[in-house]
Amino acid sequence: MSVVDPSFELLDPCPDIHALFIQFDARFFGGSLACCEVKWSPRMYTCAGICSYEIRGGRGGLCSIRLSKPLLSLRPRKDLVETLLHEMIHAYLFVKERNRDRDGHGPHFQSHMHRINQEGGTNITIYHSFHDEVRLYKQHWWRCSGPCKDRRPFFGYVKRTCNRAPGPNDRWWIQHQQSCGGEFLKVKEPDVKGASVKSVTPSKVTLDDFFKKKTSPTNPRFTGSGQKLGGTSSSSSLLNSNAKTGVRLGGSSGTSRLLPPIKFTSPPTRSPEVICISDSDDDQVTNDEDDVLEISFVLSATTVICPSCNEEVLETMIHSHLDSCLA
Repeated sequence: MSVVDPSFELLDPCPDIHALFIQFDARFFGGSLACCEVKWSPRMYTCAGICSYEIRGGRGGLCSIRLSKPLLSLRPRKDLVETLLHEMIHAYLFVKERNRDRDGHGPHFQSHMHRINQEGGTNITIYHSFHDEVRLYKQHWWRCSGPCKDRRPFFGYVKRTCNRAPGPNDRWWIQHQQSCGGEFLKVKEPDVKGASVKSVTPSKVTLDDFFKKKTSPTNPRFTGSGQKLGGTSSSSSLLNSNAKTGVRLGGSSGTSRLLPPIKFTSPPTRSPEVICISDSDDDQVTNDEDDVLEISFVLSATTVICPSCNEEVLETMIHSHLDSCLA
């Protein structure tokens, strides 16, 4: 099966370059590239890959393959595989023949290139054709103000990926000064607004945060204006018999009513035992009086006092009695 089969574009679109390197080394180079390394380069914008050598002590040395992440991330998986194999051929020639000519694509290089193309079904070439991707990253433009702006093929333009103006560090600078002598002026640069987005790093969750006790939410269920129940005192503010005004019940979602002051009378047998405050759990809207709190004060096992008319009503009839009082 070809190593660049189209099915790999869906099965493994972003392969691990280290796993590919080990696989190709064992299949095409007999495992002789174990002393080499392969890694991504985030700052290579003009070439897809490069193989560098470093001889130490006259015997062996370090061989490093670097692949351009900006360019190959825009290309299909097939281009990544063929670029890696191209640089692995350079590394093999260095390890076996000490050939340090990185740009050398002579008979030895081409023989291995044709061999791998035939065995692996690839299409390794001498030079890449990623010209559109290279032009995409060249966002800094300068143009000469001298005579060379009318000359082919560049018409005085210098396009670069980094913001480095042409100067004496360029190899062609002296020749340009002698033949033209013009001044380079910047005519284009990338949009700063799009590049000024700051990445937000999420905060780390520690083990102590994981075991922290969860607290209940502070937002109340009802957002309407009402009187707070409970508190530090033993009796609720609703039970204050000296109150001159009623208590506004209900929230913003329902129709609230201002109930008259509640007057309590001592029961014949015992004092109030239970205060039950409940809210209807019915999600269906049956009338205009939904979300109204129902308050019943239990005096005994059979009778309760209606909070609207202050009359004693049987406990089993309190709901129907409230409907008639509030209607």
